[in-house]
Amino acid sequence: MSASSLTFGLTAHNSINGRRFTLQEGHIHTPSEHSFDHQFFAGELHLVHQASDGRLAVIAVMLTPGKENPAIANILAHYPTTTPFLADLGPLLPDDNHYLHYLGSLTTPPLSENVEWYLFTKPICVSSDQLAQVTAFHPDNRRTQQALNDRPVTYF
Repeated sequence: MSASSLTFGLTAHNSINGRRFTLQEGHIHTPSEHSFDHQFFAGELHLVHQASDGRLAVIAVMLTPGKENPAIANILAHYPTTTPFLADLGPLLPDDNHYLHYLGSLTTPPLSENVEWYLFTKPICVSSDQLAQVTAFHPDNRRTQQALNDRPVTYF
């Protein structure tokens, strides 16, 4: 895994499990870091949030080839940057809100523990060209999949 991910800044406040979190940054890993039934995806979008008490929550969305995604196009238009910009988060989230939840760690340094992970189970589509652009920045910038180590994973 590359120490740096494709990073972009966004500005948003979200309620996650009834608590207020502020979106700190987003980044994309290619290919995905998580798998469902041993199936990896072309990419994985992480939206990293922090609560006022310092707790972290990551919303993860899998990326699969399909039609162009306007929100990804907007993000790619700003790459590379760490300067916040406005982005419509709606098209970055699947229309099916089922997700998996577990407590884990960040997948990039400093690999902080006790991170709340929310993994949408339905991927969003991005075009092959968009995937190629994302992959060109940092090919194979994922952390290898880690063992669950008896962590409970809950499906919602």
